[in-house]
Amino acid sequence: MNPATTRCLESLQARFGYTPNEVLSRSRKQPLAWARQIAMWLLYTRTKMGYRQVAEELNRKDHGTVLHACKVVELARGGSVAHEHRDIEAMIKLSNL
Repeated sequence: MNPATTRCLESLQARFGYTPNEVLSRSRKQPLAWARQIAMWLLYTRTKMGYRQVAEELNRKDHGTVLHACKVVELARGGSVAHEHRDIEAMIKLSNL
């Protein structure tokens, strides 16, 4: 696993309480899916990983999942839902990517 992915998963655990195994699972429960989407966005935007590599790092089937996650997080960053914005900003700081 890439060191950036390890840092990102550690940050997710600190912020949301999800273990790396939970994040890498196939679960689609909303709070976990949101945290996973932030992780995908962080890895794509803050590292030199492409969509396909991010998908592989997080055990996703293909790059389309990562592309969708990045769109969702970008929309949330520009939106007015305060808790989503706080989650994203906290993860940026925690991950130090």
